[in-house]
Amino acid sequence: MKQELLGGNPLIIVVKEDSSGMYSVVNHKAPPDGDEGALWLKILVPNKYLINMYSNETRKELIEKINSEKISS
Repeated sequence: MKQELLGGNPLIIVVKEDSSGMYSVVNHKAPPDGDEGALWLKILVPNKYLINMYSNETRKELIEKINSEKISS
């Protein structure tokens, strides 16, 4: 089976911690399509994370990790 790294859609997951320290997903938010999605991300995601999301270096590291996992499996 051939695996490829394709683009993905970001998703913000809202979690809540209960009294025993367990987390539950209580909501999620997905950006709208098109140009509105980019604005949505700028509003909701802190800039330090946006920089990493759009970084070519981050993509290279992810591709290398995926390729190394293919070799070892």
